[in-house]
Amino acid sequence: MTTEERLEKLECELARAKRHNRVLLAAAGVGLGVWIAAGTFGPAMAGAPGGAAAIKEVRASRFVVVDKNGKDRAWLSVDSEGTALFFVDENGMPSWS
Repeated sequence: MTTEERLEKLECELARAKRHNRVLLAAAGVGLGVWIAAGTFGPAMAGAPGGAAAIKEVRASRFVVVDKNGKDRAWLSVDSEGTALFFVDENGMPSWS
């Protein structure tokens, strides 16, 4: 095989690889567009704020409210001794106000 033939073969392989990359890039773009559209329009179509279906009732034996740092700030609990509602400040001390 001459150098000319090898260069011609290499150019054909390069052209095929470029076409393949364009197809993959287009598919990734379409997939990303669908993902963004689902994230943007999906919640609006679900019928409730934030995209979640409206919840009619929540049942639990304890609810915890956390601040933006993830620290417990309040909790409502029910146990064998009754119900309790507690509030704590940013230092973890009971807050009565």
